[in-house]
Amino acid sequence: MVEKKAALAALFKALEGTLTAAGLAPSAEGTDDTQTVFAGDAGSLTVAVDGSVITVKADNGEAEKTLSQTLFEPETDSWTNKDTLSTAADLAESIAEFFGVEAASVTGEAKVAAKNAAAEATPKKAKKNKKAKTNAQDYDAFALAQRMEVIFPELLGAAQENEDTYGTFLPEEYFETKVSPLVVEAIRKDDKPTLKKIFKTLNTYYEEGEKDTQSLVAVTLLGFNMAKDAKVEQGVAGWLDENLEPAVAEIVAFLKKGAGKKALAKYENPKPYKETQFQKLKAKLSESLKGKIGDPSQMMLDAQSMQNMNR
Repeated sequence: MVEKKAALAALFKALEGTLTAAGLAPSAEGTDDTQTVFAGDAGSLTVAVDGSVITVKADNGEAEKTLSQTLFEPETDSWTNKDTLSTAADLAESIAEFFGVEAASVTGEAKVAAKNAAAEATPKKAKKNKKAKTNAQDYDAFALAQRMEVIFPELLGAAQENEDTYGTFLPEEYFETKVSPLVVEAIRKDDKPTLKKIFKTLNTYYEEGEKDTQSLVAVTLLGFNMAKDAKVEQGVAGWLDENLEPAVAEIVAFLKKGAGKKALAKYENPKPYKETQFQKLKAKLSESLKGKIGDPSQMMLDAQSMQNMNR
């Protein structure tokens, strides 16, 4: 955990070399409590922070472009100075490409800023027991959908559209049809900047989320796709943390043989949704899955049943 103001100072310090190469310097014009502007003969760069999202827009006089829209959560327990520097490295590449210069290293002087930021960090809180959570909605399916829409801007508004269409948010329909193809594409292309964002989110939501959220992460987005595609399975290696990795490995093994293989085949040919049955089934599943975290057959039931509403 790092105080946001200190983390931003470290971020800008890490970008200093690339900004200088692009001929950009801090500008009072346009800078306020919500955004910081860098300007020069080459154009301008605006870094805006809205909650946990940082958006970077550039203008070189001929074109305007949103270079990045990514998660920036220094005040969460899982955030470290390495995350700040990783974000800076991704931004440096985008800035350098847009302005036609070479990206500078984010280390060196940036380490001093990171060290200063660490000194201002508040002590980490002990990890809460899941039963003691008071804000479970922060890690529910809809919250995960919103995070995915930050990572994949082309999805912006799709979760709300899903809810408006069905009268309630149907997570399996949304993640299977909207998010899953984009996650698979990023894995198959080995798009490392995007994969960093994806798996930081998935690891966190599996750790902090309740049953339904864990099923979306481990079964819908990872297990099914890894079991169907060897390249995806190989591409995921190294990205999962110590909690998610064994759960996914068990689920994939389950899906590749026997009842799991048959269930996967049925899942790929679902029947249409029926909202009233969905509500009853979700309540029934939530009750039946209590205390069974990590059981692949139960997590399969969760995802498969939500998809096959008429069964």
